[in-house]
Amino acid sequence: MMNPLHHLHEQYKRSSKLSDEVHLFWTLASSSDASSPSEQAHGDSSNVDEIQFAIAYNLPNLALHNNNNDDDGHLSQSHNSNTGDSSVGKQDATNYNNNNYWLAFGISPQGGMIGADFMIYLPRRHTQQHQRQEPPLLLDAHGIQYSFPIVDSCGQDWTLLNSSIINHDECNQCDGCNQSTNNNNIECNNDATSWHILQVKRGLSSNDVNEDVPFLNDSSALMTNPTFVLAAWGELKNGNERESDGRRRRQIRHDRSLVEATSSTSDEDDVSSMDLTSVLLPHGPLQRVSTTVRIFDESQPENDDDSNDYSTTTTTTTTTTSQAFHKMPYIDLIPKESFHIPNVETTYKNFCFTITEYPQLIHLLNSQQDDNIVHIIGFQNIIQTNSPVHHMDLHGTMNSILSSDTRLCRVYMDLIHPWEAGSPKEFVLPMEAGIPMGYDNDNVDSANRINGGGGGYKAFRLEVHYHNPHRRDGMLDQSGVRIYYSVEKRKNVAGLMLLGDYMLKLRGSYTVGGISTDKDANSTSIVSNGSKEVGGGMKHSFYCPSSCFSEERLGRNKNVTVFREVLHMHKSGERMTNIHLDSNGTILRASEANYFDFSRGAGYGSRVDLPYQINEGDSFVTTCYFAKQGVTWGSSSGDEMCQTFMWYYPQEDFSLTCGYEDALVRRSNDTLNPLGCEVSYDRKQVPFDMERLQPNEQCQVTETSRRPVNAFDSTVGTRQEWPSLSQLVDRWKQSRMSVEPSINSTKPSSIANTKSTQPTLQEDCHLCPNGQRPTHPDTVIDGFSWTCDELDAAIPVLYTEPELLFFSSFDVPPCEDYNSAFGNMCCSVEEEGGKLVLQPEYSLLAVLVLASLVTLVMILIKRRRTKPEGSSVLEITSAPFA
Repeated sequence: MMNPLHHLHEQYKRSSKLSDEVHLFWTLASSSDASSPSEQAHGDSSNVDEIQFAIAYNLPNLALHNNNNDDDGHLSQSHNSNTGDSSVGKQDATNYNNNNYWLAFGISPQGGMIGADFMIYLPRRHTQQHQRQEPPLLLDAHGIQYSFPIVDSCGQDWTLLNSSIINHDECNQCDGCNQSTNNNNIECNNDATSWHILQVKRGLSSNDVNEDVPFLNDSSALMTNPTFVLAAWGELKNGNERESDGRRRRQIRHDRSLVEATSSTSDEDDVSSMDLTSVLLPHGPLQRVSTTVRIFDESQPENDDDSNDYSTTTTTTTTTTSQAFHKMPYIDLIPKESFHIPNVETTYKNFCFTITEYPQLIHLLNSQQDDNIVHIIGFQNIIQTNSPVHHMDLHGTMNSILSSDTRLCRVYMDLIHPWEAGSPKEFVLPMEAGIPMGYDNDNVDSANRINGGGGGYKAFRLEVHYHNPHRRDGMLDQSGVRIYYSVEKRKNVAGLMLLGDYMLKLRGSYTVGGISTDKDANSTSIVSNGSKEVGGGMKHSFYCPSSCFSEERLGRNKNVTVFREVLHMHKSGERMTNIHLDSNGTILRASEANYFDFSRGAGYGSRVDLPYQINEGDSFVTTCYFAKQGVTWGSSSGDEMCQTFMWYYPQEDFSLTCGYEDALVRRSNDTLNPLGCEVSYDRKQVPFDMERLQPNEQCQVTETSRRPVNAFDSTVGTRQEWPSLSQLVDRWKQSRMSVEPSINSTKPSSIANTKSTQPTLQEDCHLCPNGQRPTHPDTVIDGFSWTCDELDAAIPVLYTEPELLFFSSFDVPPCEDYNSAFGNMCCSVEEEGGKLVLQPEYSLLAVLVLASLVTLVMILIKRRRTKPEGSSVLEITSAPFA
């Protein structure tokens, strides 16, 4: 027997099995071409401006069929919107509920309901009030929360081409009713199913940027994320709910609303005013699909006219590049044992690895004739099922001293690969760029990695953020990262730049009601009550000036190519933008997460005009919008962040991350004005629409279905007047008499406020006598997260290579102070009742000295050195992706 969907297989160019219940077929087309999808399927697609879809829903037990089957028992009803013809059988008036269902299909920026663009199909409906059949209705709707969608008010962009139902009895198609499948790959069971087929079309551009989602080119697996597609189905409220008179009257009003909406005399305003809460019943968790498809990918195999096995097409395209990628050698950075996740909401855990743990890699490095370097070409995040991983940050170090002891894992600070839940689990670098890994030159620091030279990454720190909001106990996890590498080194080295408040300078202040600046740029004030009424919400903007993209920083090419861009907020984030300006201040492009959906992951992958170039004198403004009150800036899931991550090549001597303080320019100048490459900051109250609507913007058709760049003028217009973020926060802390410790204020009195005229270095400085390892290595110092074992590894480095820890040799306190403070605690411990205790005479000294060290390392974890020739440490360049 012929496959019941064979005609769609012939008619459309590509197909994908979204799930067992939903199959998708599509063809890129030109609206000016009157030919059918089958004629367009093999034609020129260079001028496409619309997409034609067929969505086939294989739905059981809905009793949706009338009694008019054709000779084959397939087609029970159909409607053609081009001719207006409906094939309708004789139907008993008591069976008007046979069409009591709805179908939906759409696309989403992040794969969830928030910000999604839907078409919702309502079949021919017989209403009790009018006793007549109404034609099918296709509604254009959008979602702004996890609830009923809203019918678009700016026009209907989806067009219904045809609708049909193919019903079949599995026992007639299968050799036996106990089989799970038949020869046509149609699933069989003991219950009847029907294929409900919708044929629709929509333009690539649409009527409004706030109601519609554009179809963007997703053909490059190296540059962009695939397209998130959604499908759902459910029942209509049926009009027979008679629990009370009030319920019945509401249903009559619902019938009247539906009749008016589906009537041929209804205008568009009637449709847009429909309240879907009175029409639809929720789909529930088992009647929905969310997955990804690369709609524009020309490398995806086309339908084979002689094959019926179309349903095995995968939901994502396997390109030639990704096929080659999976054949490359790799190492797995996966914990050797499962980690027991504590029953608290937020947990950060570090897992440490060195390349010496991988004999195959070491053998390959040693066999290299020219150097001992390979290039990392991609990553695959291996996440266990039902894992509560919120995000993972892969850090690394190229320094041979730091990499020689994994107890120094905390100070592997170069952020290499951040990943957040909801993002694609694979990240393939473009063919033009790689990341060096190996041990070419032991004395090369992290900044010197031009075109693969100067050593590579030798050790890694995988920082995992576990999000356990229900505080469940007994959960185990062994998630990690797979690194693919190649002996063929790429032309360029890939780098990662960070924009926004990536080091959380605003930590502890409120996103809605917090730090604010007075008209006098030299004064600051703070609103301590985060619940203060501020209208709709607030936006926070961070400006990375053109001085950060000078000729010296960009290197020999005087420009860099950005190939991936991710916007990052947490769960109270409403909207986020990252605006790129040229040297004249003209907006070149804007990435926008118009409706941020934290439930689908903390990262929004932009697909706008990638790749693109940053040229000399360019600048960026990163802006985040918040409405919920009482939320502070911080690293936990309940706190907030505003960060942009951009991958680029080539990376030269300078990191391009926008700094907080440009030490070479600022020196002792404490003005609030930004100097050199420093982030400046602004915050403003915004209306409830989070500035999504500009004057005369609603319902405007745009060529690209994206907000025109001049709509962002108000966001960037006053950027040159904004104060330095770092200086502003410092001024605020001073005005609030902050008790936050600084390095000097936490040193013991014998050390604080003194500076040696001679370097304080001592090669034989150790935590325990005679360099012995701590007798209690896993003891965690009370009030801090460091263990004795980690401290034992850090102290020799502090007293021999203090610059590796961003210490000046003149600022290192005498070795005996650390010995006396912590040696007794970690190396010889008195026991009272089986508990570890500090010697009384050393307790205060220990806390003060360790506070100094911990403050140091907190800075260290969030910084990467950039050492241009002839200069000292210049800027902060890395932070955890939290």
